[in-house]
Amino acid sequence: MNAHPLHTSAAHSAVARESAKGSPASGCVENARTRRGGFTAVEVLTVLGLMSVVMAIVAPRFAQPRAKATVHAASSQLMALLETARAAAVRRGQPASFHMWGSQISITVDQNGSPVNLVAPMRLDPALSVQMASAAPDITFNARGFVSNITSQVSLIVSRDAESDTICVTRGGAIVRRGCGL
Repeated sequence: MNAHPLHTSAAHSAVARESAKGSPASGCVENARTRRGGFTAVEVLTVLGLMSVVMAIVAPRFAQPRAKATVHAASSQLMALLETARAAAVRRGQPASFHMWGSQISITVDQNGSPVNLVAPMRLDPALSVQMASAAPDITFNARGFVSNITSQVSLIVSRDAESDTICVTRGGAIVRRGCGL
């Protein structure tokens, strides 16, 4: 008796393989619950950890240009005020003084023997968060634009964090940025 082709042992093993694909023993069965989209807590925490490491590396690089720009802005204002004092002395033919105490600055001119505020006392540090220092807190320009109360030159230093800028005022009345290496 010839065996029917469907009743051969090869046919039985093929059918057994087909039915085994859906069995739990094969590992191919879909969970009973439907899989939801989204991330696991481990994945989210890993990404947050990586982002915090990257920010810790990158954040100081953003602070440095800001400090540099702030120091530059403050030193530009300081230079403008020094040039204003010098120009006022020359224009009026009377001494004009630049005063700096702490971070407060003012300019006075001599009028009939008494000082008059040309620029009222103002502070640079609240707006720009800079520190200023000078060996000579008062710089007086005479009617010819020369500095009359220093012997050679004076440095005014503006700083914030690791950034600093130096303004030099010479006895001849020159106001120069980037130090006193004249």
